Amino acid sequence: MLRIIMELHIVIYFLTILTINGQFDLGDIPMQNPDLFQGDILGFEENDDRNAVVGKNRIWPNGEIPYEIDAALEKARSIIESVMKDYEKLTDGCIKFRPKKDKEYVYVRIFKGVGCYSHIGKTLGSQPLSLGPGCLSYGHIAHEIGHSIGFQHEHCRSDRDDHLTIFWENIQKGNTVLHSISYGVMFSCLGDIKDLYLILYRREAGW
Repeated sequence: MLRIIMELHIVIYFLTILTINGQFDLGDIPMQNPDLFQGDILGFEENDDRNAVVGKNRIWPNGEIPYEIDAALEKARSIIESVMKDYEKLTDGCIKFRPKKDKEYVYVRIFKGVGCYSHIGKTLGSQPLSLGPGCLSYGHIAHEIGHSIGFQHEHCRSDRDDHLTIFWENIQKGNTVLHSISYGVMFSCLGDIKDLYLILYRREAGW
């Protein structure tokens, strides 16, 4: 299972390099909603414990994630579903996506909202995943789908301070919450690796 983690890191590493070189724009503006936790995460309030572990009730049963893509995003369906297939491959089938069934009420509803945002892991009922204007690149889609699976921001992972030094004085006023430590959802099918994170660093100017 360590190989799975390494592959995810390698994929996002190359996405990061392409972003820095201007070949793959992962612009942050659609992901910087001041009313959302860390700019693009639903379900957390301003006074929540930033170190709270997401509970087991947020884990998708058997790693199976039902979804529905709104008609307004029909032209983006192919890239959205290609991202899903890549997650399935990178996790050796631990994570699986499928269209929701009739009368199924717990699923991810992918729609064209304002900006990019999602919940972390599973919630109750139809949970929104917004892919608004500026959110339809492969990187943005992978980022938000990763949140819906249960992955946290890489630069906010629990062992972040073992590998990075954050110069808090250089972070724009009001943006420190974007870099606070959080924990991800646990997936038993990933063996001894308990926390699997979607690695999506903010672009260089965002730091």
